Amino acid sequence: MSKIVHQLYNDNLAVAIKARQDFFDSLSGERREKALAFQREISAKLKTAGSVNNRLVLIKEMMFDKLMELESELKRLSGGLVRDEMGEKDLPEESHRTLNRSLEEGERKI
Repeated sequence: MSKIVHQLYNDNLAVAIKARQDFFDSLSGERREKALAFQREISAKLKTAGSVNNRLVLIKEMMFDKLMELESELKRLSGGLVRDEMGEKDLPEESHRTLNRSLEEGERKI
């Protein structure tokens, strides 16, 4: 039984590595370099994780950190869009509350 499990693991790993390489190959220029740098960062951290469970926890934390970065960027961008529509004026206080409420509602759905 363990030979079968081991073979399935190796087969799945080979497919995943091929898919990852295909993804990198589909990118060009700066996007490819950023993706490869991020993969190197992931690989380096996973090497120090120890157990499989620790690796999963580390991946979860890294994903959460990236989501938090995206949240900050989305808030920054959405605030910029609202200001642009108003002709670069400062937002009235009510608009800030409405925007923040919308963003918080989106966070609860995630």
